[in-house]
Amino acid sequence: MTRALSKKFFNEFYSGKYKPLKELINAEGAFKSRFMFNLRGNQVMVYCKGHRAVIIEEGKNDLTLTGAFYTKELQAFIETELGLETKIDEIKKNEGDDKLYKKLVLIKSVKFGEAEWKKFLSLVADGIEAIETSQEKDAQQRIWYENNVSNIANTSDYVIIDTEYDTPKSGRFDLVALHWDDHNKKPGLAIIELKYSNCSVGTSQGPTIIKEKTGEIKNTTAICGHWNGFHDYDLIKKSSRENSEELKDFTKMFWQLFALKMYNPDRTIDKGLLDTYCPNGNPDGDWETTNWDNMENMIDIERPIMFIFALANYNMASTGITTQIKEIKKIEAENKDNSKNYELRFGISTFLGYGLFDAGMLNLKQAKKFISVFRRKTNYWKRKINRKK
Repeated sequence: MTRALSKKFFNEFYSGKYKPLKELINAEGAFKSRFMFNLRGNQVMVYCKGHRAVIIEEGKNDLTLTGAFYTKELQAFIETELGLETKIDEIKKNEGDDKLYKKLVLIKSVKFGEAEWKKFLSLVADGIEAIETSQEKDAQQRIWYENNVSNIANTSDYVIIDTEYDTPKSGRFDLVALHWDDHNKKPGLAIIELKYSNCSVGTSQGPTIIKEKTGEIKNTTAICGHWNGFHDYDLIKKSSRENSEELKDFTKMFWQLFALKMYNPDRTIDKGLLDTYCPNGNPDGDWETTNWDNMENMIDIERPIMFIFALANYNMASTGITTQIKEIKKIEAENKDNSKNYELRFGISTFLGYGLFDAGMLNLKQAKKFISVFRRKTNYWKRKINRKK
């Protein structure tokens, strides 16, 4: 399924009725640190702290606030000041959670100006931030912000083009990025799996995934489960990258986000790439005439696909990651025929930040050594403390 927008739908955000929304949450907007803008083909999803705050669907005038959890202030603003009809649904926060949360749904046509959008987004964000949110989803949005729109984004080696990307064989990828280590050359493709804290990595009690005769994968939420699933991704094979519609779609997504200024305007993009792969696009002028359907893939199909485990707030002295790495090495041995077509990396903290830089991307051997240093230092201090006791 394509994720890039049609020409008509794109233009509604570029210069049409949703332009005020776009200008408030893009890299130059007042709300750039609170909201994340995702393309979904016939939909645009605006996230706040990992929640789908607003869903806008192509061809419809209704505005769905799927994640805009109820506040009296928001309801009063919509009904009294805007004169729009609403309805309230009650939903469960998480599967298995007995607590119900209210959400607000607009059921009439709406066209906001800048002032309406500004107050509306403030109230939506206040409603979402008032409840407990997923730390991992919140960190996912922080990675988007730091590498796409923040003040340091122009120095990042990666740009995020999508989140929660579904694949038919490999499950859902947390983040899809372009690896742009040299902005004057074609970028490579990077798949990022975010793991927040120790409990999300996997256990230290032995293998957490086993491929059964059916080919199904157990415990795919553990690191090696994701790594095993990644090997079923079609684009691992170079032959599948030739004339790939998926890579063309990624290219279109990048240029559409670029045109809507969802990337730091100081990021340097070679003019030759713009002329070659987006010939009707003009960063300083009119993008309305761009023929998105005829765009060619600009992602380098010769470069290995990078698969990155981004470990956030992980205690390097714990044993869980060591067990996972052992299992990853076994999976590598089973898939050595394709090993030249991808690269595994572990993204480590860049001085307590979420910026993605090549200097912080460790291969399997480097990650194992890096973690062992923390283990040794921790054990050393434990022994010292115990001796003093």
